[in-house]
This record gives sequence, C-alpha cells and structure tokens, in this order.
Amino acid sequence: MNALTTTDVPLDTLAAEIKARIDAGDRAADKAADHFRAAGLRLLDAKKHLAAAKIPFDGWLIENEIGRSRAYELIGIAKGTKTLAGIRASTAERVARHSKKNRDAESVTNGLDNVLGDRDSALIAEIDWLHAEVDRLTKENSRLQRRCDMMLEFLRENNVLSLDQRDEFVRKVCTEATEGCTQAA
Repeated sequence: MNALTTTDVPLDTLAAEIKARIDAGDRAADKAADHFRAAGLRLLDAKKHLAAAKIPFDGWLIENEIGRSRAYELIGIAKGTKTLAGIRASTAERVARHSKKNRDAESVTNGLDNVLGDRDSALIAEIDWLHAEVDRLTKENSRLQRRCDMMLEFLRENNVLSLDQRDEFVRKVCTEATEGCTQAA
C-alpha cells in the first residue's frame, strides 16, 4: 500500500466519500484544504484499486462525475506538490488573463482594483476564483447533459429500455444531474 493512501475501501464507498469531501471543501473555506487533502488521499486509494482491477482511472472519474483536472489537483494537494492557495492563485491569474483578452466579458473585479488597492488583492483573487468556479460548473453542467444525451442515444439504438423506461431515465438521471450543477452555480 502506498504510504499516502489509507485503507482498502470499496470503490463505491471511496467515490461517495471523495465527492462528499469535495463538496465539504467547496462549502467550508476555513477547512477546505483539509477536506481536499482527504479527497486526494481517497483518490489515491481509488487509483490503486482501479489499477489492480485494470480499470481505467479516467473512466472511473467520469462515471463518478469527478473532473479529471480537479482529481489531479486534489491528488497534488494530498501529495504536498500543490497547495489550495496555489491552485486558487493560478485560477485567478488565468481568469484575469481571460478577462483582459475578452473586454466584452470584463470581470467585475477589474473595476475593484483601483477602489480597493493592493491590500485587498486576496479578496480580488477569491472573487476571480469564484467566477472561475461558476464557469467550471457551467461547463460541467454542459458535459453532464452531453453525457446523458449520449447514454440515451445508446439506449435508443440498442433497444435496451422500453419507451417508458427511457422517459424515466431522462427525467430522473439527466434532469437531476444537470439541475444539481445549475443549483451549485
């Protein structure tokens, strides 16, 4: 067992805990790094289990609705090669570069720079990070909708489900998944 991983826990349990830790980290600013580190450790556990079972890690991430980039950021936090502050700073820098390139979609924070001054640059970086999170969640929502559409098309083409079952699938799985993303944004 890798020194960074903790236990031999079933993959479905790991996925649930990882997602719960990510959600908790997103909500709890004061303990976010702790939650993200714990999620990263669980991702390392999952990766080890998956490798032993010859299951692709990236496919498992998609199946469990965990973004690939986010997963590797969390693993970096767990290994100590990345920090939450560093990730947020690079995100804020990327958002600032994007804002300068696209004047039509100028960030609200650009106008705050002159008013607040350098002492509040951490607040500005946090606002930029929040804008980036909204963008990320919007993209995730679109990705989930495309995935649902692809799954539904597969089911239609292969006559896997009856018409009523397909309708239930669309209503229950696709709609709830995309609404969850929309509400988070």
